[in-house]
Amino acid sequence: MGLPLARFYYSHALFNRQRLLEAKTQLASYFADVEAAGPQRILNMPNGMLGRAVSDEERAASRFKVRASSPEAQADAHTMLALIAEREEGPAAAVPHFQQCAQLASSPRQKADAHKNLSKLYATLGDEEKQTEHEALASSLLEQAVAEEAEAARKKAATEKEGQDGSEEAAEVPEAEEAAEKPTLDGGDAGGEK
Repeated sequence: MGLPLARFYYSHALFNRQRLLEAKTQLASYFADVEAAGPQRILNMPNGMLGRAVSDEERAASRFKVRASSPEAQADAHTMLALIAEREEGPAAAVPHFQQCAQLASSPRQKADAHKNLSKLYATLGDEEKQTEHEALASSLLEQAVAEEAEAARKKAATEKEGQDGSEEAAEVPEAEEAAEKPTLDGGDAGGEK
């Protein structure tokens, strides 16, 4: 999976340098490589599995490769192809790539961006019905993304608060236990009745 990974990032570099024909060629090769390789699995085995140790670096490299062939990365690649097609051939040529992007996108925010781009293209093409349809989809998906992000932030804050409360309680409990276990001068327990 190293070659598709290299092609993906090389395409980005070529696109940023406005070498659009080369970027398009590399993206076509990227899609062919990803399709030939099929879905990738994350190497997340424990050490000693299959008789060898798996290092953290190997696990990180595996996750990076998986991300490069993920639907999200493929949607990004289609976005680049859409922008290239729009520049070279006009807005109508970009529509299939943005449609593919909307199908492949995994997050509501990325799907919303794809539908927003489709809305703009249809506005340029003068198709008000499709523009309105994709604008509504983009708005709905954006609301969903914002709600999911707010919920994730709320859960993270609650988890962090529980972690802080738990550590404070853990610090207080040993002190109380120590006081209860210490004998007094008269031979009784400090925490017990005399």
